[in-house]
Amino acid sequence: MVKIIAFDMWQTLADYPFNLYEEVLRVAKLSMKLQEFIIKKGKASVSSDLNDKDRFLEKMKVMGVTDKKILKKISNLYYKAHENIFLYKDALDTLNYLKCKGYVLALITNVDRYAQERVLQLFPKDIFDHVITSFEIGYKKPEKEIFLALSEKYDIDPSEIVMVGDTEITDILPALRLGWKTVFINRKRMVSKKADYTISSLRELTEIF
Repeated sequence: MVKIIAFDMWQTLADYPFNLYEEVLRVAKLSMKLQEFIIKKGKASVSSDLNDKDRFLEKMKVMGVTDKKILKKISNLYYKAHENIFLYKDALDTLNYLKCKGYVLALITNVDRYAQERVLQLFPKDIFDHVITSFEIGYKKPEKEIFLALSEKYDIDPSEIVMVGDTEITDILPALRLGWKTVFINRKRMVSKKADYTISSLRELTEIF
């Protein structure tokens, strides 16, 4: 029996008004595909003493973006994206329903402090029993440690935990490897052959659980 339902954040519960990485890639005119850009940005080493926005800009410099006008545009995009984060319309009603049914709700997300502070303001204070973030524990999805940070808090069978997310590589597959149940959400109605369930709206969780 399922006892814990863990959620990814981005493109699952909440989103930016536009794809920040796509816009940065366009403005920076870097000759690489989006996935390559995301991987290289993640690996770029910069000082941890900087605030999140400055770390983002420093990573752009490490990747070869040095033009001050372009960096200014990227800075503006960063602020615009983070100041306009929104929740999907089906998020709060679904979370409240699951909470009332007695499920333990958790958030497992790759996020920096700046984005976390803004997006969590959009949720009721006590809606999540656990919030597990990459910047706090030092691991990112799909690394198993970020998932174990939740499961090791409970003496239950792995199959009693469900992971809900929009990405097979970072949400579904690592959870399956740990023995969790999985729900793949894709609002464009794409189907996952790996996940236990595929949904196009969070409201469908009320029919499953």
